[in-house]
Amino acid sequence: MLGRLAAVCAVAALDVCAAPPPGYRLAWADEFDGATLDTNKWSYRGLGERHDAVNVPNAVSLGGGHLTITTYTAGGKHYTGMIGTEGKFERRFGYWEARLKFEDASGQWSAFWIQTPTFSQLPGDPAKAGMEIDVVEHRAVDRHDKKLSGQAQHTVHWAGSDKAVQSRACLTGDLGLDQGFHTYGCEWTETAYRFFVDDKLTWTASAPVSERNQYVILSSEVEDHSWAGSIPAGGYGSRETSQTRLVADYVRFYERSSARREATQPSQEPAKAGNSPWKAGVARTPITPIQVWQFGQDLTFVALGGEAVVDYSMRLKRELGAEQLWVAGYCNDLFAYVPSLRVLQEGGYEGGDAMIYYVQPGPFAPSIEEAIIRKIHDLVGQVRGE
Repeated sequence: MLGRLAAVCAVAALDVCAAPPPGYRLAWADEFDGATLDTNKWSYRGLGERHDAVNVPNAVSLGGGHLTITTYTAGGKHYTGMIGTEGKFERRFGYWEARLKFEDASGQWSAFWIQTPTFSQLPGDPAKAGMEIDVVEHRAVDRHDKKLSGQAQHTVHWAGSDKAVQSRACLTGDLGLDQGFHTYGCEWTETAYRFFVDDKLTWTASAPVSERNQYVILSSEVEDHSWAGSIPAGGYGSRETSQTRLVADYVRFYERSSARREATQPSQEPAKAGNSPWKAGVARTPITPIQVWQFGQDLTFVALGGEAVVDYSMRLKRELGAEQLWVAGYCNDLFAYVPSLRVLQEGGYEGGDAMIYYVQPGPFAPSIEEAIIRKIHDLVGQVRGE
């Protein structure tokens, strides 16, 4: 006998699906769900003095599913941080995207950019040498203290034939970027760079275009009397009290996939309104319903939506006790296969290919397993009274 049925039930829904742009699939990502920087993906970059600050590892922290670079002042010196994927993940062409919150201050700016290790080694040949692609640079003010906190700057730089840096740039209008998180992306093709803010095209830069593998950087920098204004007289506050921060929710890279594009858009004819499987998938962002029941002291029942792979049951039984746990899939909604991180990395049908048959826009984000497991632990704690 299970004993009396406890009147306890907890339900949650998670939005954990990464929707790539049409014609692309997720190839690399960091969702910043850990407690420390993943040094298999990132390195601390430019440690030491840079402009009017010192780059230090302790300016970079993780928590609550976010990475934060804090700019602070201590002992009369200013400190900040920078990380990059040089030598660990480098690609050419594709779509880079980050979800960021800028909390910049005068005399300081933050950026999400793509760099080449051979910038000035082949002057006059940016296709081979590579280019600096500033997906977004953000400032609170300009050198005249004009407010820019709601705007984004996109820039491309390359070394000219005389080694002088050549540049093209676009400063957007006020997009309200000083409030909350926003997504910033760059589609890099053989012929152009297309820049996006919150999925809206904001600028296109054509030739020259880099044709070599490059790496991505997240950074904050400090320079007095610069294009970002002047350093505040009292500095930025201590590491614990500073409000000058770059907060990243994720960084993702999508590679082109002609096979996926053909599968989701099988006809070359214009899609009729209300009859496009791709648009339907994008409009209906998948969620993962999770339900937990507690039966007396004897049994905890976990109901997962979708076709959840067996890895979830095996892990939950290890972590929550196999004797008192029953895990079931196909509950409340059947919207897609729900892969674990292992299955997602292996790829194949359950790892992503099946999504087109569920009319979904792309594979799940790599953080899906940890997000689901974390929420289940929360709900189990509620129903068990822990």
